[in-house]
Amino acid sequence: MDAKSPVLAGFPKPQTHPADIIKDITSKDLQGTNVLFINMPLRETAVPSVTPQGPLLLATNLRQNYGVYATIIDLNGYRIQDEHAKLRNLPNGRHLTYAEARELIQKHIRFHGTPDLVGLSGKITTLRWQENIARMVRDLLPDVFLVSGNGLATELKTGLFNYIPELDGVAHSEGDDVIIKIVHDARLIKNVGMASAMRSGNLEPYYLGEWGGRHRFMYAGNRPKDLNAIPFADLDLLAEDVMLGKELLEYYIKNAVWGTSANNSSATSFTMKRSTTFVSSRGCPYACAFCFRGSQGERNYGVRTPQNLVSEFELHLQK
Repeated sequence: MDAKSPVLAGFPKPQTHPADIIKDITSKDLQGTNVLFINMPLRETAVPSVTPQGPLLLATNLRQNYGVYATIIDLNGYRIQDEHAKLRNLPNGRHLTYAEARELIQKHIRFHGTPDLVGLSGKITTLRWQENIARMVRDLLPDVFLVSGNGLATELKTGLFNYIPELDGVAHSEGDDVIIKIVHDARLIKNVGMASAMRSGNLEPYYLGEWGGRHRFMYAGNRPKDLNAIPFADLDLLAEDVMLGKELLEYYIKNAVWGTSANNSSATSFTMKRSTTFVSSRGCPYACAFCFRGSQGERNYGVRTPQNLVSEFELHLQK
């Protein structure tokens, strides 16, 4: 890698599926690690109705299967009703300001403890937010392992380092398996230091090298080998919000996903009073010009079984 170049054009493309790379990592290796996912805001003009499925799935798996203390800050879950929103003609309310987002992050850290890993999640429209949040995180937590994933990371890959130099790593494609390796690397570096971690060889195959004063990683995600084996996303993770508590989850549930009141492209004869969402399939084999598939499995199409979907649906009804 050319250390003088701001462009990281090359990155390793491991042929090994991440599930095979993490097969020997157990809960004993990761237990007690503190992980924070920060989900970026989407359209300010629309109320949030779809819970952040990606961070929820990753956090649920880490907590249930690996003993990791994983929490979520969902910046998209806020629509503030105040004079500023009225002046901007935002009847549904406004996003948090950057100053308010920083205050939320600080409160979250005070309540949940200092994270060893911070993962940013956002679609391709969230670059500016990620730039600002990354600077905040690096200012508040100089030594934290900071990684970006989801749609923006999948689109730009190593090019994202040019926009957000505060990042240690970028994770493209589906993160269900590779998040385990990311947590493993963050924990290893914290425990033994970067130099010893490099000498151990345990940072392979995703370590790129050093650029701009930081060691960089490019994590290659992939489709889980069995979509039905993934734990159902625990929506109650949103109820741990330090500012709104359970009101944040209730806000999502009360905002209709479909129907006349949803204010989106859906056309139905009914109105939803309480609704939740989950993903039945991933990826799409087609190439519509208006759609970026990078946040939902790219062109690799796969579905969950009907019984698996019914089980999750029944769980949502029960809860």
